[in-house]
Amino acid sequence: MEKYDFLLEGRLRELDKDLHTKFTNTVFAMEKILSNYKLIFPDFTDHSELHSLNVIEFCNKLIGNQIDHLNADEIYAILMGCYFHDTGMGIS
Repeated sequence: MEKYDFLLEGRLRELDKDLHTKFTNTVFAMEKILSNYKLIFPDFTDHSELHSLNVIEFCNKLIGNQIDHLNADEIYAILMGCYFHDTGMGIS
């Protein structure tokens, strides 16, 4: 099992609890949408929430100790982009 460090999410929680709540609410809604992609596109690679977590983990590694240079809005935008980057696949 992959180990995630949740660097961006933890920093967002520290900087802006309201934006963090909006992010977690969106993740909850996106889980259902993303899980349906496997049903719609059974031959595609994984585009579930786990894929989004892997994208976030990649961003965490790229950002690393530079995270202190990002404000809450920037972190929120990165996290939302990680979850929404495949949503266009749902359009048939």
